[in-house]
Amino acid sequence: MTSTSAPAAADPAPPLRRRTPGTVYVAAALALGLAAVGALVLANGLHQPGLVLVGSFLVLLGLAVLTDVVVTARQRAGTAWVGPVLAGRRDVLPATVLVEHPVSAWIVGALVAPVGVLLTGWGVLVLVLEADGVGRVVGGALVVAAGLGVLWLAVVLARRERVEGIWLTSLDLTVRDRRGVRRVAWTDVVAVTGPTPPGATVQVWARRPELVDVRPEPRADDDRRITIETTGYALDADATARVLRHYTRPGAARELEQPVTLATLRLRATQEAQAEHRPAPSPHGPPPGTRPVDPADPRAALADIRVAAQDMGAVEGMEFAVEGFPTMLSSEHIALGRQGRFFEIRYSDMGRSRTVTRVADVEDARRAFLHEVADLAASRGHGPLLDVRPTRFDTPGLTDQDRVDAFTAELDDRRAREDDPDAELYPHGWAQARAVSAAVVAHLGHAGSPESQARRAATLATLAAHGLPASAHAWVEQLVAEAVDLPANRTTPDLAVLGREIEAAMLLRHPGLTEEAARALAHHATYQWR
Repeated sequence: MTSTSAPAAADPAPPLRRRTPGTVYVAAALALGLAAVGALVLANGLHQPGLVLVGSFLVLLGLAVLTDVVVTARQRAGTAWVGPVLAGRRDVLPATVLVEHPVSAWIVGALVAPVGVLLTGWGVLVLVLEADGVGRVVGGALVVAAGLGVLWLAVVLARRERVEGIWLTSLDLTVRDRRGVRRVAWTDVVAVTGPTPPGATVQVWARRPELVDVRPEPRADDDRRITIETTGYALDADATARVLRHYTRPGAARELEQPVTLATLRLRATQEAQAEHRPAPSPHGPPPGTRPVDPADPRAALADIRVAAQDMGAVEGMEFAVEGFPTMLSSEHIALGRQGRFFEIRYSDMGRSRTVTRVADVEDARRAFLHEVADLAASRGHGPLLDVRPTRFDTPGLTDQDRVDAFTAELDDRRAREDDPDAELYPHGWAQARAVSAAVVAHLGHAGSPESQARRAATLATLAAHGLPASAHAWVEQLVAEAVDLPANRTTPDLAVLGREIEAAMLLRHPGLTEEAARALAHHATYQWR
């Protein structure tokens, strides 16, 4: 078994209330009845040591069972005695650990202790009242020793170190309980189901049984499940299932490279709950212009852009944050807010932040922000830009020194604009994309075939008018080809819907394009597919 260090640094758990099932009241009544019978035996046998011993045993056992029933019910209801979220290490990996409250161990000790009391008392009675021979003395002494041994075991169980629990690392999920250790990699999990009655069991399903590492007990050949009993943990069964589903998402487990807090886990559970009730995101991002926003109301604009990022499938807190909507933040994220009269987009990673974009126009801010968020999501294995290779263009005939000089000049200009709060700052290549947009419109709007000299001359003239070399014509042609080859939903009979999908995808991939250029590309593509 791999080594596991005991966790430390507790985090308190706020209550989550659940309805108490009727079986709890039945079990509590039976435990009270057992204690009452013991009290009755004790009261009627005060002068008989044997009855006193039996009565004491029944009272202690009844009270221990009643305590177990009440505590377990309140743990499942989330109202008391739930364990903390701790920081530990599983082998060399930092781990976030959900453990039971120590009261669970105390109850186990309390359930064992009455047996030790009964044996010890019985042995003492034998020694005191019936010690008329060596055999009885030895027998009584052995019974006393057994009783003391059981009491010692009860103390050990009540004070045992808690390394059991749910261990979350950036690579895998490990569940440690009385049955042993079960482990599965996040990438091998295909489903998380539950909770199942009585409302505290969650099941994690692997793709194949052999992908579940089980120690020390043997694994059934067809069992690819890990069953988790969540009673006594800081998260109830619903929240536990949602947290585990969250970390099975591509790239989400990177957050666990450092231990996270209970507040973060609750946030992930809330985000999964919201995602369950949100329509499936479009594979091509949000359509442009579907939510008209008053430019004079910055908060409404920020709210609109936030919803667009959510509709795109991005995870708030993990990948983006919007001013005015507090959330727990990942160490790497894209933030959108207001700075004076500008919308400002900042990229943060490991506590260091830099300005990416600073623009006054709402639509420019929307496109730039969604592109940055989608790009970050793609690096984590999901989102509309996943597996999309960015289009890069180069001017032929330039020497290496020419490229270095151009890069240095642009970098100096960006740094100067970053330091000037009154200067707009656009993403790299934005100005060239606007110029090429005009060339795209000229290219697709001119009569004749795509290969005609008149079409090429119109495109080159537009490029020259915007200060771009003739080699930028290749950029125009690549954009046209990209729109035609876009993996959109070509099965729909509605070309208007198809055109909107293409337009949205091109604006997300190339936020510097104008809507007119994106619309022209979409129209041309749908014309080819008619």
